[in-house]
Amino acid sequence: MTYAAAVLIYFLAMADGGLRAGITTDDIYNLSAHCNQTAGAILKSIVLYFSPAYRPLGSLFYCPIFGLFGLNPAPYRAICFFLLAVNIGIMACFVRVVTQSSGVMLTATLIGCFHPRFVELYWNTGTIYEILCCGFFYGALWCYVRLRRSEARVPLWQWVVVLALYLAALDAKEMAVAIPLLMLAYEAIYMAGGLRASLRRWYPALTATLMAIPYVIGKMSAASPLAQFERYRPELSFERLVSTAGTYFGNLFYTRPWPPPAVASAVGGALLLAALLRSRHMLFAWCIAVISYMPIAFIVPRTAFVLYIPFLGVAMYVALVIHRITAIGRGSEPLRQAIIFAVLLILLLRAHRVQRHRMYGGLIYRQPAIRSILSELDRVKPQIPRGARILFLNDPLRQGDGIAVLLMRLYFRDQELEVTHEFERERPYDVIFNWQNGDLHVRR
Repeated sequence: MTYAAAVLIYFLAMADGGLRAGITTDDIYNLSAHCNQTAGAILKSIVLYFSPAYRPLGSLFYCPIFGLFGLNPAPYRAICFFLLAVNIGIMACFVRVVTQSSGVMLTATLIGCFHPRFVELYWNTGTIYEILCCGFFYGALWCYVRLRRSEARVPLWQWVVVLALYLAALDAKEMAVAIPLLMLAYEAIYMAGGLRASLRRWYPALTATLMAIPYVIGKMSAASPLAQFERYRPELSFERLVSTAGTYFGNLFYTRPWPPPAVASAVGGALLLAALLRSRHMLFAWCIAVISYMPIAFIVPRTAFVLYIPFLGVAMYVALVIHRITAIGRGSEPLRQAIIFAVLLILLLRAHRVQRHRMYGGLIYRQPAIRSILSELDRVKPQIPRGARILFLNDPLRQGDGIAVLLMRLYFRDQELEVTHEFERERPYDVIFNWQNGDLHVRR
C-alpha cells in the first residue's frame, strides 16, 4: 500500500498542472459532436459498436458533465484525473496477474504511469478517448488472464463480462482492435494441456477476433467520420511503418527520430533477448508493446500521447529486465524491491525533470484564448435571443475552422446561432461582439 501511494503521489506531482487545464478546441469539437445527439441515438451507437459512429463512449463522458456544468473545465479535468488514477491501478493489476510478481508490478507501474511527452493526456480533455480505452483495454485483458489462470470451470457470464469490457474499449477508441490479438498471443505463449484442452482455450479469443471484423469494416467505411480525415488513412508500407516508429521512439527517449536500422535493432533485439532468456513474460510484454501499437503504425504520426496504451508493454519489459538483473545478487526480496523502487524513482525524476517543465500544457489547443472568451462572457452575461445573428469583431479564435461558432453555440446552448466576422449591410445583426485588449464589448 505504501508503494501504491508513492506511485500515485509521483504521478500527481508530475502531472498535477493538468487539473488547472482549460477547455480546448478538441473539447469544442467533441462537445458539439456528442451533445447534439439524442439519448436514443447515443445508446444505439454504443450497442451497435460496429456502426460508423465516432467513438460513442465519449458521449457518456461529455454529455452529463456538459448538462450539469456547461463549459466549466474543472469537472472535466477532475474526472479525467480520477480515471487516469484508476487506470494506473488497472494496469498494475494486469501486470501482477500476468507476471505473478508484486515487484515487477510496482516497477512497471512506476515507469508507465507518467511520461512528459504524453502531455495531452494531462492537459487536454479531448484525450478522454485514450483514457477510457486504456481502462477498458487492460481491464478486459486483466479479467481474461485471471479467468485463464483459474483452475475451476469458468461460468459463461464471466466471459460475457470480458467481452463487454472489450466492446466498451472498442466504443472508446480504435486502439482496442488489438485486444483479440493479445488474447491470441497470450494463448500461444502460455498455453498448456492437450490438443482438445488447447482448442477450448482459443474459443474466447477467436470470438473476440470475429467481433472485431464488422467493427473494422464500419470504421473504414465512407460513412465513418474517421474516413474523412487524411491523417487517419493508413498507408500500408514498410517505409511508413519504420518512419512512424522512429518518430515515436524519438519522442519516448527525447531524441531526434530514430533511423530505420535503429528501430529494427531495438525491436528485434528486445525480441531476441526475450527468446535467449526464455522468458514468456518478456515475450508477452514485447507483444503488448508491438501489437497494441499496430493500430497507429501506418497513419501519420501524432503527438506521443497515442502511445499511452502501448507504453505499458515497454514499462513491463523494462521492469522484467531490471528484476532479472537484480535477482542475481543475494538479499531479502523486500529490501531489494525498496532499493529498486527508490533508485528508479530518482532516475525518473532526473530524466523527466527538464522535459516536465517543457510540457507547456496550458498552451495546448488555444486554451488561453478560449478561457479569456468564456471569462468575459461570464462577466458580461449578454442576453442573446434564440437563433440570433452575431457579428464578432476581432475574435481571438478566428482561425477559419469555425471554432468560434461552435463555442458560442455551446455557451448559449443554441444550435441556431449564426456567428460571422465580416460586416454585411444587407442583413441586420442582433448583437455585435467586439474584442478589444482582452475585453469583450457588447452592443445591439
